Amino acid sequence: MESLALSLCGFSVVLIFFWKWYYNKIFVNTKLFNKYVVLNKKYKLTRIFSILICLIFLALVIWLRWSSAIINCIDDNLINKAPSEYRSANLSGAFLLDLCSLLGILILVLKIFDNKYKLFLRPLSYLALLGGAATMLATVPDQYASHNWDAYYFFFSNKTWGLGDSEEPLMFLMHWWMIVIGLNEIVWGKKPNIRDISIIITFALLYALYIYLVSSNLNIYSHVTAMVKGDFDLMDSSYYDTQWAIAPGHPGYAVFKDIYGISDWKVAAAVSWITFTVFVIIMVVLKTLSCNLFNNEVIIIDNSKINY
Repeated sequence: MESLALSLCGFSVVLIFFWKWYYNKIFVNTKLFNKYVVLNKKYKLTRIFSILICLIFLALVIWLRWSSAIINCIDDNLINKAPSEYRSANLSGAFLLDLCSLLGILILVLKIFDNKYKLFLRPLSYLALLGGAATMLATVPDQYASHNWDAYYFFFSNKTWGLGDSEEPLMFLMHWWMIVIGLNEIVWGKKPNIRDISIIITFALLYALYIYLVSSNLNIYSHVTAMVKGDFDLMDSSYYDTQWAIAPGHPGYAVFKDIYGISDWKVAAAVSWITFTVFVIIMVVLKTLSCNLFNNEVIIIDNSKINY
Protein backbone atom coordinates (compact mmCIF):
# COMPACT_ATOMS: atom_id res chain seq x y z
CA MET A 1 0.00 0.00 0.00
CA GLU A 2 1.25 3.47 -0.85
CA SER A 3 2.40 5.61 2.05
CA LEU A 4 -0.70 6.94 3.82
CA ALA A 5 1.27 9.79 5.37
CA LEU A 6 2.65 11.31 2.18
CA SER A 7 -0.56 10.63 0.29
CA LEU A 8 -2.63 12.45 2.90
CA CYS A 9 -0.23 15.40 2.90
CA GLY A 10 -0.31 15.62 -0.90
CA PHE A 11 -4.09 15.36 -0.99
CA SER A 12 -4.41 18.10 1.66
CA VAL A 13 -2.19 20.47 -0.31
CA VAL A 14 -4.11 19.89 -3.54
CA LEU A 15 -7.44 20.31 -1.73
CA ILE A 16 -6.44 23.69 -0.27
CA PHE A 17 -5.48 25.07 -3.69
CA PHE A 18 -8.52 23.54 -5.35
CA TRP A 19 -10.93 25.01 -2.76
CA LYS A 20 -9.38 28.47 -3.17
CA TRP A 21 -9.87 28.28 -6.95
CA TYR A 22 -13.37 26.79 -6.69
CA TYR A 23 -14.46 29.32 -4.07
CA ASN A 24 -13.37 32.39 -6.05
CA LYS A 25 -14.25 31.18 -9.54
CA ILE A 26 -17.38 29.04 -9.15
CA PHE A 27 -18.86 28.90 -5.65
CA VAL A 28 -19.37 32.67 -5.30
CA ASN A 29 -21.61 32.62 -8.38
CA THR A 30 -23.98 29.95 -7.10
CA LYS A 31 -27.21 30.31 -5.11
CA LEU A 32 -25.74 28.07 -2.45
CA PHE A 33 -23.12 30.71 -1.77
CA ASN A 34 -25.70 33.19 -0.43
CA LYS A 35 -27.11 30.56 1.92
CA TYR A 36 -23.60 29.66 3.05
CA VAL A 37 -22.79 33.30 3.86
CA VAL A 38 -26.07 33.80 5.75
CA LEU A 39 -25.66 30.65 7.86
CA ASN A 40 -22.00 31.29 8.51
CA LYS A 41 -22.66 34.90 9.53
CA LYS A 42 -25.51 33.90 11.82
CA TYR A 43 -24.13 30.77 13.46
CA LYS A 44 -20.35 31.16 12.91
CA LEU A 45 -20.24 27.57 11.64
CA THR A 46 -16.81 27.79 10.03
CA ARG A 47 -15.29 29.42 13.09
CA ILE A 48 -16.83 26.92 15.52
CA PHE A 49 -15.70 23.96 13.41
CA SER A 50 -12.16 25.37 13.18
CA ILE A 51 -11.95 25.88 16.95
CA LEU A 52 -13.22 22.37 17.70
CA ILE A 53 -10.68 20.76 15.38
CA CYS A 54 -7.85 22.83 16.86
CA LEU A 55 -8.90 21.96 20.42
CA ILE A 56 -8.95 18.24 19.59
CA PHE A 57 -5.46 18.32 18.08
CA LEU A 58 -4.19 20.57 20.89
CA ALA A 59 -5.49 18.13 23.49
CA LEU A 60 -3.79 15.22 21.70
CA VAL A 61 -0.35 16.79 21.49
CA ILE A 62 -0.46 18.19 25.05
CA TRP A 63 -1.82 15.01 26.58
CA LEU A 64 0.28 12.47 24.72
CA ARG A 65 3.51 14.37 24.09
CA TRP A 66 4.11 17.53 26.07
CA SER A 67 2.61 16.37 29.37
CA SER A 68 4.31 12.96 29.16
CA ALA A 69 7.71 14.65 28.80
CA ILE A 70 7.00 16.92 31.77
CA ILE A 71 5.83 13.98 33.91
CA ASN A 72 8.97 11.97 33.02
CA CYS A 73 11.18 14.91 34.00
CA ILE A 74 9.44 15.26 37.36
CA ASP A 75 9.09 11.56 38.21
CA ASP A 76 12.69 10.70 37.27
CA ASN A 77 14.20 13.98 38.54
CA LEU A 78 15.93 14.32 35.17
CA ILE A 79 17.27 17.83 35.77
CA ASN A 80 19.65 16.44 38.40
CA LYS A 81 20.56 13.27 36.49
CA ALA A 82 23.64 12.67 34.37
CA PRO A 83 23.33 13.50 30.65
CA SER A 84 21.74 10.76 28.55
CA GLU A 85 19.64 10.39 25.43
CA TYR A 86 16.51 9.74 27.53
CA ARG A 87 17.18 12.80 29.67
CA SER A 88 17.84 15.08 26.67
CA ALA A 89 14.75 13.90 24.79
CA ASN A 90 12.42 14.48 27.74
CA LEU A 91 13.91 17.80 28.82
CA SER A 92 13.73 19.00 25.23
CA GLY A 93 10.10 17.92 25.06
CA ALA A 94 9.25 19.56 28.38
CA PHE A 95 10.88 22.89 27.48
CA LEU A 96 9.76 22.74 23.81
CA LEU A 97 13.28 23.05 22.46
CA ASP A 98 12.39 21.39 19.16
CA LEU A 99 10.94 23.88 16.68
CA CYS A 100 8.23 21.55 15.39
CA SER A 101 7.10 20.66 18.90
CA LEU A 102 6.72 24.35 19.69
CA LEU A 103 5.02 25.29 16.41
CA GLY A 104 2.77 22.23 16.57
CA ILE A 105 1.22 23.72 19.72
CA LEU A 106 1.65 27.42 18.97
CA ILE A 107 0.01 27.32 15.54
CA LEU A 108 -3.11 25.74 17.06
CA VAL A 109 -3.28 28.31 19.86
CA LEU A 110 -2.89 31.15 17.36
CA LYS A 111 -5.53 29.64 15.10
CA ILE A 112 -7.97 29.81 18.00
CA PHE A 113 -7.11 33.20 19.51
CA ASP A 114 -5.48 35.13 16.64
CA ASN A 115 -7.70 34.06 13.76
CA LYS A 116 -9.35 37.48 13.25
CA TYR A 117 -6.40 39.84 13.02
CA LYS A 118 -3.68 37.21 12.35
CA LEU A 119 -0.98 39.39 13.87
CA PHE A 120 1.21 36.36 14.61
CA LEU A 121 -0.71 33.57 12.88
CA ARG A 122 0.06 34.77 9.36
CA PRO A 123 3.85 35.27 9.71
CA LEU A 124 4.39 32.11 11.78
CA SER A 125 2.40 30.10 9.22
CA TYR A 126 5.44 30.29 6.94
CA LEU A 127 7.59 28.66 9.62
CA ALA A 128 4.94 26.03 10.38
CA LEU A 129 4.52 25.07 6.73
CA LEU A 130 8.23 24.79 6.07
CA GLY A 131 8.99 23.00 9.35
CA GLY A 132 6.19 20.48 8.84
CA ALA A 133 7.00 19.83 5.18
CA ALA A 134 10.75 19.53 5.72
CA THR A 135 10.34 17.03 8.55
CA MET A 136 7.72 15.05 6.67
CA LEU A 137 9.78 14.74 3.50
CA ALA A 138 13.07 14.10 5.32
CA THR A 139 11.98 11.55 7.91
CA VAL A 140 8.77 9.78 6.91
CA PRO A 141 10.20 7.83 3.94
CA ASP A 142 13.24 6.64 5.91
CA GLN A 143 12.22 6.27 9.55
CA TYR A 144 8.77 4.81 9.04
CA ALA A 145 9.34 2.74 5.91
CA SER A 146 9.03 -0.52 7.87
CA HIS A 147 5.41 0.27 8.71
CA ASN A 148 4.70 1.79 5.27
CA TRP A 149 2.07 3.87 7.07
CA ASP A 150 -0.72 1.55 6.05
CA ALA A 151 -4.22 2.23 7.35
CA TYR A 152 -4.15 -0.57 9.94
CA TYR A 153 -0.94 0.69 11.53
CA PHE A 154 -2.16 4.29 11.52
CA PHE A 155 -5.58 3.69 13.05
CA PHE A 156 -5.18 0.57 15.21
CA SER A 157 -1.55 0.24 16.35
CA ASN A 158 -0.62 3.58 17.78
CA LYS A 159 -0.63 5.57 20.97
CA THR A 160 -2.59 8.46 19.46
CA TRP A 161 -5.88 6.65 19.84
CA GLY A 162 -4.88 4.85 23.02
CA LEU A 163 -3.84 1.64 21.30
CA GLY A 164 -0.25 0.40 21.30
CA ASP A 165 2.78 2.39 22.40
CA SER A 166 4.00 4.07 19.22
CA GLU A 167 4.07 7.86 18.95
CA GLU A 168 4.90 7.89 15.23
CA PRO A 169 1.30 8.54 14.08
CA LEU A 170 1.06 11.40 16.60
CA MET A 171 4.27 12.86 15.19
CA PHE A 172 2.79 12.59 11.71
CA LEU A 173 -0.43 14.30 12.80
CA MET A 174 1.52 17.17 14.38
CA HIS A 175 3.52 17.86 11.22
CA TRP A 176 0.46 17.32 9.04
CA TRP A 177 -1.62 20.01 10.77
CA MET A 178 1.40 22.33 10.66
CA ILE A 179 1.40 21.91 6.89
CA VAL A 180 -2.37 22.25 6.52
CA ILE A 181 -2.83 25.29 8.79
CA GLY A 182 0.34 26.97 7.55
CA LEU A 183 -0.47 26.52 3.85
CA ASN A 184 -4.13 27.44 4.34
CA GLU A 185 -3.22 30.72 6.04
CA ILE A 186 -0.68 31.56 3.33
CA VAL A 187 -2.95 30.69 0.39
CA TRP A 188 -5.96 32.59 1.78
CA GLY A 189 -3.96 35.33 3.46
CA LYS A 190 -2.87 38.79 2.42
CA LYS A 191 0.43 39.81 0.94
CA PRO A 192 3.26 39.75 3.53
CA ASN A 193 4.44 43.10 4.85
CA ILE A 194 7.44 44.39 6.76
CA ARG A 195 5.75 43.62 10.08
CA ASP A 196 5.30 39.95 9.09
CA ILE A 197 8.94 39.62 8.08
CA SER A 198 10.06 41.37 11.28
CA ILE A 199 8.00 38.95 13.39
CA ILE A 200 9.50 35.92 11.60
CA ILE A 201 13.06 37.17 12.14
CA THR A 202 12.44 38.24 15.75
CA PHE A 203 10.76 34.94 16.60
CA ALA A 204 13.64 32.93 15.10
CA LEU A 205 16.31 34.94 16.95
CA LEU A 206 14.51 34.85 20.30
CA TYR A 207 13.78 31.14 19.99
CA ALA A 208 17.40 30.37 19.07
CA LEU A 209 18.53 32.36 22.13
CA TYR A 210 16.02 30.50 24.31
CA ILE A 211 17.28 27.13 23.03
CA TYR A 212 20.90 28.09 23.65
CA LEU A 213 20.28 29.31 27.21
CA VAL A 214 18.17 26.33 28.29
CA SER A 215 20.24 23.62 26.59
CA SER A 216 23.57 25.00 27.82
CA ASN A 217 22.39 25.48 31.41
CA LEU A 218 20.69 22.08 31.62
CA ASN A 219 23.35 20.27 29.59
CA ILE A 220 20.94 18.97 26.94
CA TYR A 221 22.88 17.52 24.04
CA SER A 222 20.19 16.45 21.53
CA HIS A 223 16.71 17.23 20.20
CA VAL A 224 17.24 20.99 20.28
CA THR A 225 16.62 22.13 16.68
CA ALA A 226 20.13 21.53 15.35
CA MET A 227 21.91 23.71 17.88
CA VAL A 228 24.01 21.02 19.57
CA LYS A 229 26.29 18.27 18.33
CA GLY A 230 24.02 15.45 19.42
CA ASP A 231 21.38 16.37 16.85
CA PHE A 232 23.76 15.32 14.10
CA ASP A 233 25.15 12.21 15.83
CA LEU A 234 21.93 10.40 16.73
CA MET A 235 20.61 8.03 14.09
CA ASP A 236 16.98 8.86 14.97
CA SER A 237 17.53 12.62 14.92
CA SER A 238 15.64 14.55 12.27
CA TYR A 239 18.88 16.36 11.42
CA TYR A 240 21.07 13.27 11.00
CA ASP A 241 20.28 12.95 7.30
CA THR A 242 21.35 16.54 6.61
CA GLN A 243 25.01 15.64 7.01
CA TRP A 244 25.28 14.65 3.35
CA ALA A 245 25.01 18.37 2.54
CA ILE A 246 28.15 19.31 4.48
CA ALA A 247 30.59 16.64 3.34
CA PRO A 248 34.10 17.80 2.33
CA GLY A 249 33.91 19.43 -1.07
CA HIS A 250 30.37 20.71 -0.62
CA PRO A 251 30.13 24.53 -0.99
CA GLY A 252 28.58 24.86 2.45
CA TYR A 253 31.39 22.85 4.00
CA ALA A 254 34.05 24.98 2.31
CA VAL A 255 32.47 28.26 3.39
CA PHE A 256 31.86 27.44 7.03
CA LYS A 257 34.68 24.99 7.69
CA ASP A 258 37.67 26.31 5.75
CA ILE A 259 36.98 30.03 6.08
CA TYR A 260 35.71 30.17 9.65
CA GLY A 261 37.38 27.03 10.96
CA ILE A 262 34.42 25.79 12.99
CA SER A 263 33.67 22.16 13.76
CA ASP A 264 31.68 19.82 11.54
CA TRP A 265 28.50 19.78 13.62
CA LYS A 266 28.46 23.55 13.69
CA VAL A 267 28.82 23.51 9.92
CA ALA A 268 25.76 21.27 9.75
CA ALA A 269 23.84 23.48 12.18
CA ALA A 270 24.72 26.62 10.23
CA VAL A 271 23.71 25.04 6.93
CA SER A 272 20.43 23.80 8.43
CA TRP A 273 19.46 27.18 9.88
CA ILE A 274 20.56 29.15 6.81
CA THR A 275 18.73 26.77 4.48
CA PHE A 276 15.59 27.09 6.60
CA THR A 277 15.85 30.89 6.54
CA VAL A 278 16.40 30.98 2.77
CA PHE A 279 13.34 28.84 2.15
CA VAL A 280 11.21 31.07 4.39
CA ILE A 281 12.38 34.10 2.41
CA ILE A 282 11.60 32.31 -0.87
CA MET A 283 8.09 31.48 0.36
CA VAL A 284 7.47 35.11 1.35
CA VAL A 285 8.72 36.34 -2.02
CA LEU A 286 6.58 33.85 -3.95
CA LYS A 287 3.49 34.83 -1.96
CA THR A 288 4.20 38.51 -2.63
CA LEU A 289 4.64 37.89 -6.36
CA SER A 290 1.47 35.82 -6.56
CA CYS A 291 -0.50 38.60 -4.88
CA ASN A 292 0.92 41.14 -7.33
CA LEU A 293 0.38 39.03 -10.45
CA PHE A 294 -3.00 37.55 -9.58
CA ASN A 295 -6.06 38.51 -7.63
CA ASN A 296 -4.99 36.38 -4.71
CA GLU A 297 -7.10 37.96 -2.01
CA VAL A 298 -10.30 36.47 -0.64
CA ILE A 299 -13.39 37.88 -2.30
CA ILE A 300 -15.05 40.50 -0.09
CA ILE A 301 -18.70 39.82 0.63
CA ASP A 302 -21.16 42.68 0.23
CA ASN A 303 -23.77 41.76 2.82
CA SER A 304 -26.16 44.43 1.56
CA LYS A 305 -26.71 42.46 -1.62
CA ILE A 306 -27.55 39.22 0.13
CA ASN A 307 -31.16 38.24 0.66
CA TYR A 308 -31.46 37.11 4.27
